[in-house]
Amino acid sequence: MGKDGHGYVRTYGKGFVPSNLWGTKSQVGNQKVLDEVKINSQVELQSLQERMQKEMEVKLKEQVKAMEAELLGNFKNVLT
Repeated sequence: MGKDGHGYVRTYGKGFVPSNLWGTKSQVGNQKVLDEVKINSQVELQSLQERMQKEMEVKLKEQVKAMEAELLGNFKNVLT
């Protein structure tokens, strides 16, 4: 079959150039940057969600302890 000519994509016929299939170099570069940003933002979002979940758990535990203390105080008042 031989080597592809400059600006020619094998099996796609005449007039079809690599940029039609894969985009220009700048488009490919921009897409790579966009993909990296998407991945980084997803990782950051997941990290934030995990941190928020932990903080919510801590606050919930604090609220449960406060309610327990209040109930114990009320129970002691009832007994006396």
